[in-house]
Amino acid sequence: MHLQLNEHFWSIQGEGAHAGRTAVFLRLQGCPVGCSWCDSKLTWYAGGERVAVEAIPEIVSVYPESELIVITGGEPLIYDLDPLLETLRRHFPQRSLHLETSGAFPYKGVERPNWTTLSPKYPVDFDVAPNVLLAASELKYVVDEHFTPEIVQRHEQELAALGRPLPPVCLMPEGCPPLAETVERTMQLLRRHPTWRFGPRLQYSHTAIAEGEGRNNQQVTSEDARAAAHRHRHEREASPREPARH
Repeated sequence: MHLQLNEHFWSIQGEGAHAGRTAVFLRLQGCPVGCSWCDSKLTWYAGGERVAVEAIPEIVSVYPESELIVITGGEPLIYDLDPLLETLRRHFPQRSLHLETSGAFPYKGVERPNWTTLSPKYPVDFDVAPNVLLAASELKYVVDEHFTPEIVQRHEQELAALGRPLPPVCLMPEGCPPLAETVERTMQLLRRHPTWRFGPRLQYSHTAIAEGEGRNNQQVTSEDARAAAHRHRHEREASPREPARH
């Protein structure tokens, strides 16, 4: 099996319950969700490198040791991740496998990572596939003009119907770095919901972390992303076909 890999790097997990832990990130190409403030728009269209799943442990091994291996995107659940999860577990049994998803697509196989960060998004009306909601280790919401507490309550009700309680809720102010108005909006929400948590973004607080996080961790426009995809297609068509990595 092959995956379209946008980029990979060693860094610090900057968000959520595991912020501060070392990680190798595997960013997969492709996302049809389309959030306007997305800092990974370069994953939306054509791009990346087609890589055999069996070659990915070799990629991970190039980097320093880490506690975590984080599969992100884009939207990684457009793929069946069973082969990738099985391969990573076999080669790195001591590392914790994490996945970051919008939940807009279901898990397609039977394997699950050690930790699922579920971050529902407004372009798909915050709808979440039931088997992803059931697997969620934390719920991470971007606080912007679309977010309301009723969204969390809706997911809590859906989880209750599935027989499990609400996992930890993290509110992450929108902005790269977070905007003052979304930070204040988040603080107002936390005053009314004291068991929810404020979600810092370390990559926007510390330059050394941001500089190691790859080319996607930046704010680009949809037009820039389309232009990059066009260049990618043109370069692929102009160059001789290379065999997929394996």
